[in-house]
Amino acid sequence: MTAMVICSVCVLSFGEKSGELQEENAAAASANAETGSDETVDTVEWRKAGVDEYELTEVKKEASEKTTKTAKQNITLVSDETTELRAEKSTGSDVLAVIGSGEFLKASAKSGSWYKVSYAGQDGYVQAKCFTVYDKGESKAQKAEKIEVEEHKLEADREHQTIEHEKTEGGSGVSYTEAEFDMLSVVVEHEVGYCSDESKLAVANVILNRVKSQDFPDTIEGVLTAPDQFTAVSVYYNGTLQASDSTRECVQRALDGEDNTNGAVYYYAPQYCSGSTAQWFETLTLCLEVDGQRYFK
Repeated sequence: MTAMVICSVCVLSFGEKSGELQEENAAAASANAETGSDETVDTVEWRKAGVDEYELTEVKKEASEKTTKTAKQNITLVSDETTELRAEKSTGSDVLAVIGSGEFLKASAKSGSWYKVSYAGQDGYVQAKCFTVYDKGESKAQKAEKIEVEEHKLEADREHQTIEHEKTEGGSGVSYTEAEFDMLSVVVEHEVGYCSDESKLAVANVILNRVKSQDFPDTIEGVLTAPDQFTAVSVYYNGTLQASDSTRECVQRALDGEDNTNGAVYYYAPQYCSGSTAQWFETLTLCLEVDGQRYFK
């Protein structure tokens, strides 16, 4: 019969060598009694070496504790969808980069629903729900199957991105992608979505006129993401605002070449802006005034 002895240090399963273990335990207990020591002996456990034989392995406490404390520092993640690299653990923080679907990243830490990662030379945070932990312990067949699936996904993404990045030449002389059209529409909605179509058309044209000017970036995305300019672009990246149909129609009219601003590249609302900033605007050439906003070049 096999006996089971449970103590505070470990659980031991006895086979043929139970007598030897009892003798060792008795000797250790006797030695402690003689010295008055209550020191706990090293942990011991049985490890099965064959079908009917066992070997005794001593496991030092220090090594056991060290193993317990050691944690996996780097986790490989694969993105399940297009998402953003954020400056902080918040969807309201700055967008540092856009991460495509199927991309592999190294995560150095996890805090709540966010991973801390490094991507494109920048450290930031991504939402855990957008990623799957890549298991390196898979079998070769599983890895091959996953790689094949990921390749199909990447190919599909590349086809989608090719469509998104195909430039459409508008009558305004500015070419744009589908993504830039959406970005421009959301920014116009945020800036003057509550105003008339004339205001929406005017703001869209200010942005397009900047693209055509040598003093500004030469793409819609470049103009909208320039530092300290159209901060409203953040709502495009975090997806908290959708452009209305009327706003999108006004943006399309501007892209098709309808400019009601006579080439304006600046605008401001006197009710929200005063002092030296307003004085600077008024040194420029006034092109249009509508819905309380003034447009200049």
